[in-house]
Amino acid sequence: MKLAPKFKDKAERAEAAPAEAAGDGFKDIMIGQSSAIEAAAFVSDEATAGVIANVMRGQSMAAVVRAGDVSTAAKQLGALPAPRLLMVDLSTSTAPMRDMDSLAEVCEPGTVVIALGTQNDVGLFRDLIGAGVADYLVKPVSEAALIQAVGKAAEAPAQAAQTGDKPLGRFIVVIGARGGVGASTVAANCGYVMAKDFKKRVALVDLDLQFGTASLTLDIEPGRGLREALENPSRIDSLFIASAAVNAGENLYILGAEEPLDDATAFAPEALDLLLTELRRSFDVVIVDVPRTAAVHHRDALNGADAVVVVTDLTLAGMRDTLRLTSFAKRVASEGKVITVANRVGADKKGAVPKADFEKGIEGKIDYVLPEDMKSMALANHTGKAVAAVAGGAKLTQGFREVGRQLAGSVKEDKKPSFWSKVVKKK
Repeated sequence: MKLAPKFKDKAERAEAAPAEAAGDGFKDIMIGQSSAIEAAAFVSDEATAGVIANVMRGQSMAAVVRAGDVSTAAKQLGALPAPRLLMVDLSTSTAPMRDMDSLAEVCEPGTVVIALGTQNDVGLFRDLIGAGVADYLVKPVSEAALIQAVGKAAEAPAQAAQTGDKPLGRFIVVIGARGGVGASTVAANCGYVMAKDFKKRVALVDLDLQFGTASLTLDIEPGRGLREALENPSRIDSLFIASAAVNAGENLYILGAEEPLDDATAFAPEALDLLLTELRRSFDVVIVDVPRTAAVHHRDALNGADAVVVVTDLTLAGMRDTLRLTSFAKRVASEGKVITVANRVGADKKGAVPKADFEKGIEGKIDYVLPEDMKSMALANHTGKAVAAVAGGAKLTQGFREVGRQLAGSVKEDKKPSFWSKVVKKK
C-alpha cells in the first residue's frame, strides 16, 4: 500500500502510538535481530503465527509475529522499525476496508501488505487488491501458499518500478451473430497476425469451456487454468496467469478448455472481470471469444471493451441477429467501438442477402468483408496453423491483417497498404 504516512518520522510515530501488550493468544515470536525487522505480522491465532514464523525463518527474514489483528497493527506499527512486508489478520474485523484505510494512514510508502482472513469472498478479495493489498489468503494458511504470496510481494516493488503507470492492454470481444459463422476463426487468426506481424503480446481467451475451438485451431493442448481461475478467483495473479496461459507461437498465448459435457461450468461475473483485468496488465491485447449466450449472461464483461466484433454471414438469420447483437453491444459496451465483420462471403452466393440489403437490415455498415477461401482454410485446419502461417498471400489473410490492424491499436507500419487491403476494407 503506497499511501502517504500519517507521521513524519519513526520517533513521532512511536510517541503517538506506543507499543501495546501482545495480547493473551501467544507471546511475540522474534526471528533475527529486532533492530533490522524486514517483516511484521499481527495474527489472532497461534497456528497461523507458527506458519508465518516458519516461513520467515525459511526466507531468512528478520521478523516479528504478534498476537492481534489489523487494528492492533494500526496502533502498534509506529513503535516498530518500518517493515518492508506487513501481514495483518482480518478475521475479527467487522469492517475490513475501513480498518485497512486506518492501517494505510500509518504505513510507510512502499510497505507491501498481505491480508489474512476467514472469509472466502470474491468481493472482499477484489476490494483489497484494488486498495493496494498484494494478496489475500484464506485461513488456515499453508506454508506453501504463504511462501508464494511472500515471493509475489517481493517482486511487487520491482514490477511497479518497471511498469509505472503503464496502461492496461486493449480489450477486444468477438461474438458470432449465430453458430457456424466463424467467429472463433476470426478471433484466433486476428490474434495470430497481431502477435506475429504487429509484435503485440496477445492473450486469446475462449469462454466456451466445453466446445471452444481456439486451442484446436492452433493445434495445442488446452490448459487447465481457465476454469480454475473462473471458479477460484482468489488464485488469480501474474504468476498464475503465466502458468495457465498456453503458448501458441510468437507473442500469442491461449486460455481455453475442453471440460466434460456433464460438468457444470457456471462462474461469477466478478471472477471473469478479475481475470481480464490481470490479463490486461500482462498483455498488449486481450481477445475474448464469447459465445453469444454467454455474452448476454455476462454482459458486465463487455463493459470496458475497446472494441466488440460481431461476426456474421450474409443470411437472413445473420441479418436479424447482427442487428440485435450490435444494438446490445452499443448499450453494454457504450465506450467501445462496435465492428461488424461479414465472414465467408461467397460461400453461398444464391442464398446470400445482397450486401446493400444486409446493411439496410442491420441499420449500419459492414466494416470488413472476409472472403470464402476453402483451400486456405483446409490447409490451415490440416496443419493446425493460422491461415497467415500457411497462406500469407491469400485474400483471406489480408482480410485478417486489416481487421487485426484496427483491433491492435497503434501499429508500426513497415510497408505500404497492399492492393487487397484496400479491397477488403469497406470504403
